[in-house]
Amino acid sequence: MSDTPRGLARQAVASTPETTKYHTFWPRLWALVVDVVIVLPFISLGEFLLHPERGQSSVISGLALATFLPICYRTLMHARFGQTVGKMVARVKILDASESRGPSFWQCLVRDLPEYLVATLTAYHTIELVQLGQYQPDQPDRSTFAQMIDLSYITWWFAEGMVLSANFRRRAIHDWLAGTVVVKCPPKRRNRPQKV
Repeated sequence: MSDTPRGLARQAVASTPETTKYHTFWPRLWALVVDVVIVLPFISLGEFLLHPERGQSSVISGLALATFLPICYRTLMHARFGQTVGKMVARVKILDASESRGPSFWQCLVRDLPEYLVATLTAYHTIELVQLGQYQPDQPDRSTFAQMIDLSYITWWFAEGMVLSANFRRRAIHDWLAGTVVVKCPPKRRNRPQKV
């Protein structure tokens, strides 16, 4: 199935029930909010541990909880269920681009690869600052490195949104890289009791 139908075909396709299953922008955003609420306690605990006076092991534990755990949660949930808890609530799921099966673990890992890269660079920079005695947990990092990471991250998400809105299957860059697509879950059918 082509992701970019043209002309009249595109207009006809845009209104069919088969294609409305791809209209997932708002459900995906809602799923993100729910997932942030779920991982927020771990992020908060991680930030609590990110104080150099508690020792280097505390800083490493804090980084693992605050930066890597939220991404691992998403990767593992997608690999196991095709959904995070947020996606379950928002009633969307990830499938292989063929839509014949769920995503593999490797596809889920590739989907989150940019996030792992940013988390790794951030963790490396934080550990470097701690070792130099320059890390201040209560002050925002204004270094050139941190600003470059922030700018890259913002640019990435902007590009993701642009690509997602430019194709009718609403596949973002990470979906193209991983060979996945996000679809709405079919409505649940209620079993009505049979009249005797």
